[in-house]
Amino acid sequence: MKHTRFAAVLLCALVLTACSKTPPEEAIEAAIHEMADAVTERRGAVISARLAEDFVLEQYGGQSTMDRRDTQRMMAGLLLRYQDIRVVITNVSVTLDPVRDDQAEATFNALVTGGHGGLLPARGQLFRMSTDWQHDGSDWQVVRASARRALE
Repeated sequence: MKHTRFAAVLLCALVLTACSKTPPEEAIEAAIHEMADAVTERRGAVISARLAEDFVLEQYGGQSTMDRRDTQRMMAGLLLRYQDIRVVITNVSVTLDPVRDDQAEATFNALVTGGHGGLLPARGQLFRMSTDWQHDGSDWQVVRASARRALE
């Protein structure tokens, strides 16, 4: 009888733990917003922590690529150049890999603005982002990102 109660309590605990886990789609969307907020708040370390060791940033339709280290340097330069930078994320869509549950793709719009221009920012650009994500056992990390101007 004691073992039956213990097994029932253990089973309930496992079920509740499984139910309380954040779904991958929500975790990835939250990570995207966390990274956007980190740009606005000038916290480059938060962004770096989300980039996988083998991260690749594709630019200009894949004609140019940057690795994790180069991307971190570029981000540091942008944060120094633009003191008042903002990122607004919209239209997030996350698709889990049908075969591997530790991989996913996310696409979204990123409106990036910067500079002092009174009521309106001095500069702004809308990008359509495509990102590949991988779960490293404890959290989701970006392994590939590409951006294109949304209005071209």
